[in-house]
Order: sequence, then C-alpha cells, then structure tokens
Amino acid sequence: MSTDAIIHLLHTETGIDASITGERSYVYAIKNRMQSLNISDQREYLELLHQSADEMGQLVDDIVVPETWFFRDQHAFDALVTALNSSSRVNPFPRRILSVPSSSGEEAYSIAIKLFESGYTAEMFSIDAIDISQRNINAARRGLYRQHSFRNHLPDHIMQKYFISDRDGYEVCDKVKQAVNFSRASLFDSEALNSKQQYDAIFCRNLLIYFNSRQKSTAIEKLDAALKDKGILLIGHSESAIIPSGAYTPCTTVRSFGFIKTGRQAATKKPAITKRNIKTVSANAGKITPPRNRPTQASNRKRAEAETDTRSTTNKAPINSSLRQAKQLADSGRLDEALTLILSDGDSMQSAQRYTLLGTIYGAMNNSIEAERSFRKALFLEPDDYDALVQLAFLLQSKGDSKNAQLLNKRAAKSRNRDMDKELAT
Repeated sequence: MSTDAIIHLLHTETGIDASITGERSYVYAIKNRMQSLNISDQREYLELLHQSADEMGQLVDDIVVPETWFFRDQHAFDALVTALNSSSRVNPFPRRILSVPSSSGEEAYSIAIKLFESGYTAEMFSIDAIDISQRNINAARRGLYRQHSFRNHLPDHIMQKYFISDRDGYEVCDKVKQAVNFSRASLFDSEALNSKQQYDAIFCRNLLIYFNSRQKSTAIEKLDAALKDKGILLIGHSESAIIPSGAYTPCTTVRSFGFIKTGRQAATKKPAITKRNIKTVSANAGKITPPRNRPTQASNRKRAEAETDTRSTTNKAPINSSLRQAKQLADSGRLDEALTLILSDGDSMQSAQRYTLLGTIYGAMNNSIEAERSFRKALFLEPDDYDALVQLAFLLQSKGDSKNAQLLNKRAAKSRNRDMDKELAT
C-alpha cells in the first residue's frame, strides 16, 4: 500500500500519470532512492517525501529523465523573437517569458542569450523559470555546464561572449544569470502561474506527454490563463495535437511547434492559406482511389502470409542512409524536402521508422489525416513503436477519441517498461 500511496502523492504533486510513464518506472525509482538514503521502510520514505521538497524533486528526476541542452530545437528560439517583435505595438516592454519545466537551466539561458543577440537589453525582458526539482534549480542557478549540454555546436563568439571556461566546464556569465529568475514550483501548485501579470511567451516543451487527459486539460487551462493574447506558446512536437485550434494558430516558423494565442474570436476564423498548405492540398487534389476487386479467401490467405513475412523482416530494420538524411532534413525544418525524399524512396524504406517519421512530418505540416494513417502503418509493422503510440494517442485525443487514446497510452507505457526490463537485464 505504501507504494500506491507514494504514486498517489507524486501524481498529486506533479500531475504525472503512472499509467502513461509506467508504474514499473516508479517502483524502480523508489527502490533506488530508498537504497541511496539507507531507508528500508516505505512508510518512512513516504513521510520523508511529505516533508522534503528536495527529495520529491529527486524522485521525480529518477522517473522522468530530463533531456535538455543549449538551443535545443533552434527554430523555437527563432519563433520566439519573431513573435516578440511582432507584438511590440500591442504589449509594452519589458517582455515576460516563462520556461516550465526549466530542468537544469539550459533552455532559460538559451532564451536570454537569443534575446541579447537579437538586440534586446536586460531592461527589455525578464525570464521566470520553474521546476519541481530543487536539485535542478540549484544546478541552474550555479550555471556550470559540461560538454553534453552543448550538443548543438555554438559559434565561438557566443561561447566567448556568454560563457566562462574553466577546468570544470563552462559557466554562464553574470549578465545571462541575472536575466533569469529560477524558483521551485509545480505547474499544479495552487499558486503557480497565478500572477496578475501574464507572459508574452511560454516554453513548455515535452512536459504534457506525462499527463493523463484530465491533467493535460488542466495544464493547458493554466498555461492559457498565464499567456497574453498574441503571446506565443512553444511546446514539444508530439504535443501539438492537444492545442485548442479555436484559440491558437500555428506560427509561421517551421519546426518551432509554436502557437500564437488568438483569443476566443479565433474559433470563427478560417485557417490561413499558406504556400505550404496549398502544396499539401494540391498534392492530394484529384486523387481517386480505384475500386478493388473483392478478394477471395485464397488471396486473403496469401496476402496475410505476405504481410506476416513483411512484418517479421522490416519492423526492426535499421535506419538506412536515405531515412537518416530525411530525418536530418526534417529536424532542420526542410519538411517538404524530407517528405519528398521519403516518398520517392518508399520501396527501400518500408519500416516502422519510416512511417513514424512520416507521421511526425505530416503532423508538423498540420496534415492530421496523413499523420494518423502513417502512425497506424508504423504500428502495423511494429506494434510496440513507442513514438508512434504516443503521437497517435495525441492525435486521437485531439479528435475527442479519449477511449482509444488512453488505450494507446497504456500500450506505450508497457512498451517503455519492456525496454526498461531489457536494460536492467543487461
């Protein structure tokens, strides 16, 4: 019962749903934390969690491994500057930006550096950064980073201008540190985001994927209330399907996964026609699926055997060079080129990875029909493809199909647990 009580407490404090992340990851993390503290009684550890915000944060860190580095997804920072500049006539300075969760601080400091490089002075903006982990907050305030935080190569002049190099790594300079206010908080704290002063921009990337449907709705409501009209909300690529289309419109910066808050009136507006939309529509226009002859029982059996052979040989296929190149194009925002490459080399790229990437690209292009079709093909070839399961669940949730979305999330959790078991076994 103590394990259930700990899981319930974590859900109450953080909103993280065990059915999505998988209870096995909770049990594994609880065991590790108790061993590190030489605690053998779960009731004693539960009491510690009630008393220590720092221990709560450390347990969350062990369950949800943060993935962050400087200028992760560069397009998001480009979209931020574009949005802030375009709203200059509507919203006065200073600009207010929120980073949640801030993790170890790389994102918030990247925002500050980007704004300084774009001509903003320290008086023209302020950044709040919150995280549930006090350990993360302490590390962020320290501002000392090793090489793994620089997976995106930063130009030498940026490193020299904003970082101090020493034998322990690279420390953020005081100018950048002073631009960010770090504090410990959960998005679900009653006082979190209740300030009367709203934000011009909110970074909330790859957090919502850990919440169930109810918690997602609550989180979106809190973020929406904290964001100004015409403000920009930046999220993770797999979370875009849950943004309410009536109140938000995708920003024009590709691969940024940014959404501009347009207000309640947006529900009556038609989607803007862009060059990209025209390409998508025209590419599918006039296509008529020819009628198929009704298959016989024998042909059905042969097709099933062929499909079984295909699944056994392709679902675990390694990523070939064309698919890798397509992924690089997509990551750099060149979606049309990535899509063309995948579709033109389809015969040699029949794999779950191919269709998952296709679904991600179609999703980024706001083509939910083709995105859903691609994710379903990926799951036919590889029923345990975690990325395809999670992203298809988001698509179904956005269409109001909560029942099937929940089933997919449970399958994703089981897939994640199986991978964890394999790692533990090795």
